[in-house]
Parts: sequence; C-alpha cells; structure tokens
Amino acid sequence: VEPRSAAHDAADTSAHDARNIRSSGELTAFVYELGDRVVLRLVDRATTASLIQLVND
Repeated sequence: VEPRSAAHDAADTSAHDARNIRSSGELTAFVYELGDRVVLRLVDRATTASLIQLVND
C-alpha cells in the first residue's frame, strides 16, 4: 500500500469542486482537476463512501 499523498488528501476534501458530475444508479462519478492532475472518483450514493479514486500522476 502506497502512502497517501497530499493530492489524495486534497481530492478527498475537494469533491465539491468537481468540474463534471455524472450520476448513474447508486454511484456518482466525480471528475475534476487537482493542479496538473485529473481525478476520477466513484462514490456510493447510499453510504457516501468512496469506492475508487484514480489520480493520473
């Protein structure tokens, strides 16, 4: 397991800054820029838990 970077921590708290938000069924996908990175995050709408978060480095 890799240590969490500042980018990951910032992404966790910046979902409200999402540029594009798409919702399908029980999942919501957030796609946004974080500095020079693009973040994709899938969130379970029922529990608000992040299921996956991908950050291009």
